[in-house]
Amino acid sequence: MAKTGILIETENNAVKETSLGVMTAASGSDIYALVMNADASAVRDRLAEYGAANIVSINDDLSTCPDLQAETLVAVVREYGL
Repeated sequence: MAKTGILIETENNAVKETSLGVMTAASGSDIYALVMNADASAVRDRLAEYGAANIVSINDDLSTCPDLQAETLVAVVREYGL
């Protein structure tokens, strides 16, 4: 089964609808939900409803540095073979 990494957008500890739509489009693949700068445990059940079997929590405070965000995402993609 193909692996699909999806960067999950959240707001107030809830998954944004746009992310759920992307997850729906990726159904049938092994979905890795990449949750950045949010409480992954708060959204775990919702992500599982949409097929995320793997949830990767990225909790370093990278919100002010896009370069570090990109580097971190590249590292996660490589680590999980996405």
